[in-house]
Amino acid sequence: MNRSVFQALVIAVFGMLFGMTLRYLVDNPLEATVANYLRSGLHGIGVALAGWATHLYFASRRSEWISRWPLLMDLGLRSATMAVVVASVLLGLEPLLYWHRIEAAWLVDTFPKIFVAAFFGALLVGLAFELTRLVGNRVLLNVALGRYRRPVREERVLMFLDLAGSTSLAEAIGELRVQGLLTRFFYDIDAAIVAHGGEVHAYVGDEVIVT
Repeated sequence: MNRSVFQALVIAVFGMLFGMTLRYLVDNPLEATVANYLRSGLHGIGVALAGWATHLYFASRRSEWISRWPLLMDLGLRSATMAVVVASVLLGLEPLLYWHRIEAAWLVDTFPKIFVAAFFGALLVGLAFELTRLVGNRVLLNVALGRYRRPVREERVLMFLDLAGSTSLAEAIGELRVQGLLTRFFYDIDAAIVAHGGEVHAYVGDEVIVT
């Protein structure tokens, strides 16, 4: 199965379970019918896939323009965009799934809370994604589990990748343009590394060490 399709399926299942769980925890028990749980599941799937699609856009080369911004501004814009998309999809699915109009009181009282929750949720996801890109999923998990508090022995395969002729290239086009090229190189190669089950061990000059 294609990796992106598998990820979309996982996100959809997570969204469905989250929607159903939210209905169980928040809504009136008298409305706990099979139909309502299915509606909440579909609602969760739509919101989760919308958020995932927004994330994929910002993780692609089409969002190269934002990668030049400071990290906090980058994360702020990404989070605000995702909050708008998620809140809009949630609002649009409400009348389709429940067959009623959106009341003005709901827009004034509830919708702003949904937007704020979506913004801070997207901000946390963005921070986790950036941290994962820097240290790798496995390393981050091991740090969280405390495995590096004691010595461990692991068998790993190392690959060293670097740009050929980077020194002469820097002399030809200048160090600033070469630095931009390196940033783009590290950003682009990350997707291929992750897609094949690898992790970035370290960045050294124009070299990336993969495990």
